[in-house]
Amino acid sequence: AGAYGGGMAVSGENLVSLNRAHFTGQSAGAGGAMAAINGASLDLQDILCRYNESDFRGGTLLMDGTEHPSLVWKGGEIRDGRAGRDGGAIALSNLRSVDLSELLMESNDAGEESYGGGIYLEDVEAVTVQNSRISANTAAFGGGIYETGTFTDTDLWRNLVLDGNIAHYCGGACFIGGSGTQFYNNSVISNHADTEGGGIVVHINTIQIRNNLFYHQEDGAALQGYSLTAQEALAWNAWWENTVD
Repeated sequence: AGAYGGGMAVSGENLVSLNRAHFTGQSAGAGGAMAAINGASLDLQDILCRYNESDFRGGTLLMDGTEHPSLVWKGGEIRDGRAGRDGGAIALSNLRSVDLSELLMESNDAGEESYGGGIYLEDVEAVTVQNSRISANTAAFGGGIYETGTFTDTDLWRNLVLDGNIAHYCGGACFIGGSGTQFYNNSVISNHADTEGGGIVVHINTIQIRNNLFYHQEDGAALQGYSLTAQEALAWNAWWENTVD
């Protein structure tokens, strides 16, 4: 496995656009199928990825920006990815903006003592993830999603199905840590955590959680909150048949 991007690696302050591509069975030290580093931005449309793996972060995609680049990924599938550390599907850090939509992320694994079976996000200024399904992914923390950092702009998660994700410790569907998060119109279904937060763990100062369904989480509260202030808002959510052992 090479250092970065078994299928494609880009570096420098460039924007690379890719449409209707397939990446299958690629491997690398980081970013099994694709890697963008040192300021490179990506615009991806209808990309299918399967059975890609990395030794470290980003089973399918790694992006780590020094000049605050951006990622747009609209349409496609990321399935059966493996990472040795974080981000079984994708690992993103130090980016200006991330916009993910119309994606299926399924059966990705970030390995032991890891963060983010589907998505790993660290220090991204603006995040929008919408109209997607994140299903059956596995990590130690944040089976589907792990997010940490200070968000100076948007942090929006909406119209998602988060189902069947597993965390060996906490945050079966997702672990959210930061500020200003909006978690709207999502279905959080049949996720599992071995210790706490079978649905979502929130470790954040301000968050709005509205109009979500929390159904059939196992071994941990459907919603576990830490470090919340009076500014958080929970409204029009439905909880149904969640269990804590």
